[in-house]
Amino acid sequence: MDNQPLSNRDFYQSQDWHKARAVAIKRFRAMRANCGICGKPLDYNAKRGVLIDHKLARKKRPDLAFNQDNLQPVHHQCNSRKRDWVDNSTVKPTNLNGFPPGWE
Repeated sequence: MDNQPLSNRDFYQSQDWHKARAVAIKRFRAMRANCGICGKPLDYNAKRGVLIDHKLARKKRPDLAFNQDNLQPVHHQCNSRKRDWVDNSTVKPTNLNGFPPGWE
C-alpha cells in the first residue's frame, strides 16, 4: 500500500474527514463559537456559513488532520485570506490561528 498523503480532493471527500467535520460543527454550534480567525459571529444555519479549518496546516502537520483540537470554525472569506497569506509567505505562522502576531 502507498503511504503517500491523500490529495486535497481525496482528503476532503473521505469518510474520515466528513465524520471529523460533523463532530466539529456540532461541537462549535453548541458552543456558539465565533470565527477562529476574525472572532466575529458565524451563521451555523446558512448553507455555507461555516467552514472547518485546520489551525496548523494539514500539509505541515498531517498527524493532526483529524485532531479536534486542531480544528476551528471560520468564515469562508477568512479561510481564503489565511490560505493566501500562508501559501504566499516564507514566514512561518506563530499563533494557533495560523497567522503571525498582529495580523488582522
